[in-house]
Amino acid sequence: MGFAHDNGGRLPWQLTPMQVRHHFGTNYVEDLAPIFSTAAMKSELQTAKILHSPCDADREAANEDAQKGWKGYNAKTGNLISKSAISYVLIKGADMARPSTILATTRNLSSCDIANANWAGADEDPIPSHAMTGLNKSQGQLVKTDCSASLSTDADLGASGKLVKGHIWSSGGVTLGFASTKVIGCGTDEKIPFWNDAHGHRAFGGYIFEKGGTYALIKGSFSWPAAKKDAEKRGGHLATITSQSEWETICAIPAYKTEWKKMKDGRALFWLGGFQDSAGKEPDGGWKWVTGEPWGYTRWAKGEPSDGLGGAPNEEHLMTYGWVD
Repeated sequence: MGFAHDNGGRLPWQLTPMQVRHHFGTNYVEDLAPIFSTAAMKSELQTAKILHSPCDADREAANEDAQKGWKGYNAKTGNLISKSAISYVLIKGADMARPSTILATTRNLSSCDIANANWAGADEDPIPSHAMTGLNKSQGQLVKTDCSASLSTDADLGASGKLVKGHIWSSGGVTLGFASTKVIGCGTDEKIPFWNDAHGHRAFGGYIFEKGGTYALIKGSFSWPAAKKDAEKRGGHLATITSQSEWETICAIPAYKTEWKKMKDGRALFWLGGFQDSAGKEPDGGWKWVTGEPWGYTRWAKGEPSDGLGGAPNEEHLMTYGWVD
């Protein structure tokens, strides 16, 4: 609400080009991660904890990670909060001058349009992928631009639903015509890359750099030892990943995302900060992080690590990969 007050009544997805550059730099995408990673939104929210619903146990761990990384999130640099840490979605047609419009809802909507959605429940069989553990069928929560928050049922949704109808037929503000019912942050989770083991002496196109909880893609021709040395010269280290939310944050780095999105199989190869102890049992024993952090979370591609499938052994260093269906 404060964001709109400070920006001429405009919400993050309604900004003028000049305002977009101010808040997002060149990294604007109409999605939850960049929106909640802007300095202005972070200042208003104060903590990532507010983005998590007590009804969403599946996302509690990712949100705890986001709370730890909150200070480092920056939409301009592309260091973004993970969508898996967020329990809510935003409604495109919200307008602060239209008090009947819906600003946000819990993420358990059955579609990406509140004009034809219902509330998905954890009690359904089969359980929908977007259900939340603490909400059953026809149960949801929403916030309107008049600052009211309420529990909701399916009677509120749909083009003729009690609340959605008022949303659609509102007028005024910074938009023209009927209010959009499209959902921001909805839909199937984006497919992101995996990991692979590789020969550290080979030179690839760069590495993922980490410093102070922020990440960047460093391009150049580097072997793994050369990449490690270069990262340390820059005051950081090769990226280490201890959770799904950290990996999603890395995959959202604009420069890296550009690389893997343009590949048919996502296979853009860059070094990470993992390596295999020579005493480790092949293929998956003895893996460590350069920082000494515990090795736990992994994101191996199908059939990996393989140690070269026996044909090219000693693949003992970690790199980004694509996906193998």
